[in-house]
Amino acid sequence: SDVCSSDLDELAPEIRPLPRVQATIAQRQKLTVIALGGASTGGAAAGTPEAAYPARLQALLGQRFPNAPVEVINASRPRETTRLLVERLQGLLIAHRPQLVIWETGTADAVRRVDPGEFGQYLQAGVDFARSRSADIILMDFQYGRGASALIDFEPYLERLDWASTMKEVALFRR
Repeated sequence: SDVCSSDLDELAPEIRPLPRVQATIAQRQKLTVIALGGASTGGAAAGTPEAAYPARLQALLGQRFPNAPVEVINASRPRETTRLLVERLQGLLIAHRPQLVIWETGTADAVRRVDPGEFGQYLQAGVDFARSRSADIILMDFQYGRGASALIDFEPYLERLDWASTMKEVALFRR
């Protein structure tokens, strides 16, 4: 079946536009997605990597778009700061040439009290690099609980995610 923007809107109405994803599916080419993040992306909260959102996303996209092969690569690493991820991002993007990068970030930075300005600079650099490699990007805010919020100030990192989303005109998926 042909893909139209309403197909993708139905899967995630707040996430658009994704022109490279839409073009790839419409042309029935392989869609490669790289999921970046920490323990929750890796499957710690879900119990196993197979139950985490990257595996579930691959299954869902495969069902929804059977004429376009889909591969979702879970490249998560627990406790990795944004700076460390950006250092390995180039290799991931060159090796896999994804049309979409979904990037959950900020938790490790907040826990380690990385300077929010530094976090924002590396976040921007990662977004810019993904775009330079012709990938659509979705930023994802991080999971945290009330208890953690009493000990860690997450707000400056959430503000940097909001800012990057607005200034770089990329989607921000809020959980």
